[in-house]
Amino acid sequence: MTTAALIAVLVLIVANGFFVAAEFALVAVDRTKVERDAAEGRRRARSTMALLRRLSFHLSGAQLGITVTSLLIGLLTEPSIATLLRPVLEPLVGGSAVRVVSLAVAIAVATIVQMVVGELIPKGLAVARPESAAYLLAPVVRVYGTVFGPVIGFLQGAANRAVRLLGVEPTEELSQVRT
Repeated sequence: MTTAALIAVLVLIVANGFFVAAEFALVAVDRTKVERDAAEGRRRARSTMALLRRLSFHLSGAQLGITVTSLLIGLLTEPSIATLLRPVLEPLVGGSAVRVVSLAVAIAVATIVQMVVGELIPKGLAVARPESAAYLLAPVVRVYGTVFGPVIGFLQGAANRAVRLLGVEPTEELSQVRT
């Protein structure tokens, strides 16, 4: 279980990075360049344009992916990382405290790795090269949006109702993301 759980944590961190990169790429992309590339027949640009037409939906999907992967990483931290740390930490902290200390260290390690590998690096890459990132990720984001569309739509609908209760009309597409 430990090896499988550890591999699952690593896969989830990479998946989290995918969602973070997709979110930042879609927000940072130069729409004019994407429109121009789509008009020139670039298939990935057309796919990216389709995502941008439903930007709020796809950002909600990215947020869903980030949240679910983060929760699963937290859930798998104890049976994977903490279990590996117990034999190393037990001589240092004693048998009565080893479970709590190993879990605290495991959560800290998983959080740091997730933040750096699963969030900050993908964000940095997507912001530095938003068109490349968007074109690369768009086909997978479209499939993900189709498969999880009902869940994303339900959650986005709930959020839109809450936003309306606050006196703001939600919009699907940002009219000016960058200038």
